[in-house]
Amino acid sequence: TTLFRSADRANITGKFGDAECLKLEEAFPQKVFNTKIRNNVAIAEAPINGVDIFEYDPKSNGAIDYNGIVSEILGRETK
Repeated sequence: TTLFRSADRANITGKFGDAECLKLEEAFPQKVFNTKIRNNVAIAEAPINGVDIFEYDPKSNGAIDYNGIVSEILGRETK
C-alpha cells in the first residue's frame, strides 16, 4: 500500500512526474491511498515543540490530512 505526500509528489515530479503517479494510482487502485498528506509548516514545527501534530495544531491541513488517512485505513480494515 502506498501513501503519497505532497513532498513525495514534488520529489517524484523531478524523476517521474505526476503522470507516472497517476499511472500507479490507476494500476493499483486498492494499493494507493486516496488521501494525500499536504505539506505544511505545522507538520515540521510539531516535533520541534515535542508534540504531535494533533496537539500542536489540530486544525492544520496536516492534522486534517492525517485524520483522513486514519479514517481511510480503518475503512479498508473493516471491508
